[in-house]
Amino acid sequence: MSYDIPTVEDALADFDLARAEYAKFVRTQRQRSCPLAVPRELSEKLFLHAATVMLAYQHPRNWPDGHTSKPLHPFPVVLSGICCVYILSLMAGKLPGPIEQLLRRGTPAIGPEESRDIGRAVVYIDAVRQNVIQDRHAIKTVADAFVVDRRTVQRWVKAQKTKGVTWRVFGADRLPDSERGASIRRDMEEAGARYRVWARAASKRPRGTRSK
Repeated sequence: MSYDIPTVEDALADFDLARAEYAKFVRTQRQRSCPLAVPRELSEKLFLHAATVMLAYQHPRNWPDGHTSKPLHPFPVVLSGICCVYILSLMAGKLPGPIEQLLRRGTPAIGPEESRDIGRAVVYIDAVRQNVIQDRHAIKTVADAFVVDRRTVQRWVKAQKTKGVTWRVFGADRLPDSERGASIRRDMEEAGARYRVWARAASKRPRGTRSK
């Protein structure tokens, strides 16, 4: 998913379209008395747009006066209701249909939190390239923080480049010039610490299992 986060209104409009498409397919299958086998791409689209709405809601742009104030756009009621139903289903020991359809053996071990931490590594490197931070050995700095080799970091940068990741992604552009570099560096180092913990845990799990 691209890091070019839309407004809450635009993200919600896309989510509504994905939800309508998903519901139409399910309704058609039931009318035909067919076994419910929703195409994976429909489930992925539904959750992708749901996640985008949440990212748009928490984005600094939606909180111009900080997270202790009121947001420009409230959290969408329809998504709140869906989340509530899913949570109650999970508490009852049941997987909601759309979630069950997404689960599969061999799901990539890297989840959204690890991906976000990798994103902070790439943000740091972009900040160096844009002269926000002075570091003559940015790739090595990140590699040391995450305890990976330099080729892994270079692969991250190449992969994230197509998603539009820049040093502005996590809101550093809202900070005073004097604080930006230190904030980005601190975020990268904290992300590296989390990633190291995850990597150690992942290396101990049997092949084919998922992180919790």
